[in-house]
Amino acid sequence: MDIIEQPLSIGARQDVVYDDNVVQGSSEAAEVRGLKNSEFIVTPSATVNFGHNGGRFGVSFNGVFGYDFHQKNTVLDRERIDFSGSAAALVGSSCSVTGQYAYLRKQTRQQDLTTIVTANRVMVYVATLGQTCIAPSGLTESVQILRSAWHNSSVLNINNDRKAVSGLLGYTAPAWGLVGATFLYERTDFFGRRDIMVMTPDTLEKTSVGIQYASPIDKRLSGSLSAGYVFSKATVPTDSRLAGPRGRGGLVAQASILYKPTNRWRIAGQAARKIRHDTSFTVTTDLQLSVDYTVTPTIRSSAGGRWLRDRYYGRDVTLTQIAQDRQDQTTLFGTLAFQVGKRSTLTADARHDIGRSDFSPFDYSGTRFTLSLSTSLGPPFR
Repeated sequence: MDIIEQPLSIGARQDVVYDDNVVQGSSEAAEVRGLKNSEFIVTPSATVNFGHNGGRFGVSFNGVFGYDFHQKNTVLDRERIDFSGSAAALVGSSCSVTGQYAYLRKQTRQQDLTTIVTANRVMVYVATLGQTCIAPSGLTESVQILRSAWHNSSVLNINNDRKAVSGLLGYTAPAWGLVGATFLYERTDFFGRRDIMVMTPDTLEKTSVGIQYASPIDKRLSGSLSAGYVFSKATVPTDSRLAGPRGRGGLVAQASILYKPTNRWRIAGQAARKIRHDTSFTVTTDLQLSVDYTVTPTIRSSAGGRWLRDRYYGRDVTLTQIAQDRQDQTTLFGTLAFQVGKRSTLTADARHDIGRSDFSPFDYSGTRFTLSLSTSLGPPFR
């Protein structure tokens, strides 16, 4: 089990952020939204952490409960809640059952909103139940069931309910690792659709089949490869002039590598092409590279970059454009964390984003600096 033993701990965290482009768009986008580009954000939070691993059964939960205060754009002031919990149990000598629940509540990023929406509180609920049987040599199988919901405070944003089942059947050998066949079925139902949203479907269904290979190449190097075919079908509502079923299929793939040249260095890379569901079809290309280095036992650092391309399908081209059909995002980041005493950590983070799209309000560059101080106040009971 991956659950780490940790006594119940209550704590506090203070984040101070300077963002020179909180709009995540052009000056034109800032004017349309009625926002100022540069912003100071202060977020005080309470934290809670707990983990217990009893050998054959474990449980854990983590939570951050805070509020974002903006100096200029007070319309974006919003609670920020992030809570997750999990439980795991070993069954027999090689099987396990896991359950997880996560809840997120916050202001939506401006880049994820159309130009006619600025303030939107999003609430995301995710629950999963999984079962895995894996042996050092022999058959391996896993099944996972997912249920999630996405609710928005803005009436111009679509709510959805998602159900999915996925699995793997494969074979593991000490000499060459794991190879297996994968499957996924996912259905997303949309509700709260306004008449203007003529291309938002009633449902989106996705079916995927593929293969997966994962292996430790040597003691310090490991990697995985997966590839498959995805077919998605949308059912556009009958009250739309664009009504009817619409499908899209394509190849998907993912490759990842992890290299640990020494105990202090960790280098990770990933490349992926995915077909996913937002309010319609989205084809995503994702390239990531990160480097972690432990400077001393009390100082940790990381740096990296990411290039992401989202291609959105389904917009009615006869209507006025209010969102992008393609968005490219380049991110560079660096983080330095200092342990202060036994219970506190000071973290400095800097990141630079460059966004390019086919819709000029979403072309931008921005730099964000974050300084965080987190403190564990220890167990509430002794």
